[in-house]
Amino acid sequence: MTDAHTALPESPEGMKISFALPAAYGLLFMVAAFFYNSPAEILTGFIKILTSPSQLMTDYMILASVGATLFNAGLMICLGVLLLVVSHTPVNGSAFAALFTLMGFSCFGKNPFNALPIVCGVFLFTRLLGIPFREKATVALYGTGLGPLVSALAFAMGLPPALALPVSFAVGLLIGFILSPLLTSFSRFHQGYSLYNAGFTNGIVGTMFISFMSYIGCRIEKLSLEYHGSSVGLAVLLGLTFASMMLIGFLLQGRSLRGFGRLLRSSGRAGSDFMVQYGHGLSLFNMGVCGFAGTAYALLLGGQLNGPVFAGIMMVVGFAANGKHLRNILPVMLGLTLMNLLTGHDPGKTSVVIAGLFGTSLAPIAGEFGVLAGMLAGALHMTLVVVVGVLHAGVVLYNNGFSCGFIAAFLVPWLQLLEQHGWLPGRNVWRRLAGRFGRQPLSLEQNEAGDGNKP
Repeated sequence: MTDAHTALPESPEGMKISFALPAAYGLLFMVAAFFYNSPAEILTGFIKILTSPSQLMTDYMILASVGATLFNAGLMICLGVLLLVVSHTPVNGSAFAALFTLMGFSCFGKNPFNALPIVCGVFLFTRLLGIPFREKATVALYGTGLGPLVSALAFAMGLPPALALPVSFAVGLLIGFILSPLLTSFSRFHQGYSLYNAGFTNGIVGTMFISFMSYIGCRIEKLSLEYHGSSVGLAVLLGLTFASMMLIGFLLQGRSLRGFGRLLRSSGRAGSDFMVQYGHGLSLFNMGVCGFAGTAYALLLGGQLNGPVFAGIMMVVGFAANGKHLRNILPVMLGLTLMNLLTGHDPGKTSVVIAGLFGTSLAPIAGEFGVLAGMLAGALHMTLVVVVGVLHAGVVLYNNGFSCGFIAAFLVPWLQLLEQHGWLPGRNVWRRLAGRFGRQPLSLEQNEAGDGNKP
């Protein structure tokens, strides 16, 4: 019998990837850490990361050091890989999205200390209900978005260590335990048009915890620590990573990109597992392409490659195996950027850049309803994401995912109504462009049947 964590439909060429690849990238970042700082500096910085309250936005690059941050990010994805392999979780787009999300947010909020209790809570949930842990392993990884709540209880409330540590661990266990059923329920709220369902769910859970804590007089202050050093070294590291993804994907696909056009015509709605639908090679190639696009977006706007921006880029990369591609992320980025330019806001500000990167959670709206709808979604996201953080006091790292859930729930019913009556402008612009260049695009029915996006 084939090993459960590699049992997938093979690519046309019979070649596939395993979790060894994200683990290799984790090791690459851990090695790269020593080009920035000495072992002693990395150790000191890593301890500082572990004992930080870590609430939004605590950029580990300025809190500790660039080297310690890269080491933490690399270590976390390796630990995530170990968890998935031991639990025999399948190698698919959802798993890759969870791993690269874990890696990215380990630059500004996640660390082994605050992740462990939440993972244990999910494990406890599966044991009590008799569910194989592999069915909830990615939930455990996504649930670590509430890690700052664990860290804040341990290190920001002024409690004695003998009380703070068990209380924070107990809350982490509770978070992990209650997340699983909520994820399924809340996905209906946005109908799969926000890819970060875990972000929306984490936002609701975090808001409930903060509301209770505020009512009994316990308050957690938001932070804003941002790294503003050189971006050159990090840009080179990211460039090498994404170039290798494209090359490996191209080779896995038999030195061909056959089928990539079909991937680009998929809507990307939640449930679109590109690794299952289009093969490992094309998915990995798409991840590299989207990684370059996210990095270029940040740098062209004058943004700084720091912890939050790094996380945003990695979210684009991870979900490029699970719903994102150039065709559906660019309209969202464009709409958000235009909103900032028209209102006089600095498009290169870190909070704005990460809104554009994380806001690509709304990519399925562009993929399903067209370019203008995607631009509108991006613009609305920019106006909402700056205020929803008040609800959870920064203990939810997925603030943009929280916002995107509301935007999708607000927009999609109206877009569906407009489409039903034929009033949706620009609906077929991509199909017209494809036809103009001599390719016969898929019909809407073929597209939906091909990418498995129907509920």
